[in-house]
Amino acid sequence: MLENLDRIEARIAVLEQRFAALAAPPAETGASPASSFAQALAEASRAGESGTLPPAPVDSMAAAPLREARPNLPPPPRWMGHVPDAGDSEEAVRRAACRHGVDPSLAVAVARAESGFNPLAVSSSGALGLMQLMPGTARSLGVSDPFDAEQNADGGVRYLAEQLRRFGDVRLALAAYNAGPNRVARHGEVPPIPETQRYVERVLEYQQQYRASGSP
Repeated sequence: MLENLDRIEARIAVLEQRFAALAAPPAETGASPASSFAQALAEASRAGESGTLPPAPVDSMAAAPLREARPNLPPPPRWMGHVPDAGDSEEAVRRAACRHGVDPSLAVAVARAESGFNPLAVSSSGALGLMQLMPGTARSLGVSDPFDAEQNADGGVRYLAEQLRRFGDVRLALAAYNAGPNRVARHGEVPPIPETQRYVERVLEYQQQYRASGSP
């Protein structure tokens, strides 16, 4: 009988130890989720009364890719500060085409492909103005100010007229305007230069658009 009581008391002692371990508070390793939420709610309430909200927490690892993905953009070309009315430039090209006996729709298509009717355009290769004349070509054509739309249009259309007379073919004349007449003469056809081939097709497409719209 006494032995049974001893075993029962020992069993009770073990159970009491287990219950005590379960009831003990966890070691403090930081604020619990409940206390963190309560603290954040209290801060938000105080910030709402003052009219400002505390900054949202930002994970530094998540924010880093955003900073790294921002591209380093090159500065805009110097002529982008002010672009004159494209309509005035287009009319200058049409007038030059009439003076030099060139189809106006072709001359305007060339100007559109060359500069988008921007008389202040400067290409990476140094071509200047509305019809994108190289400095040496501009001088040989008597263009003293390549950024003057009237002068540039007259010189560019005159140069285009020379290529049309020389090669007797619109595609070859356009290739000569883009790549130079010597290259075209050497190949006897549009040179196998992807840029020049695309240029010829683009100008002819623009010309078709002008003709389809009824523009002269």
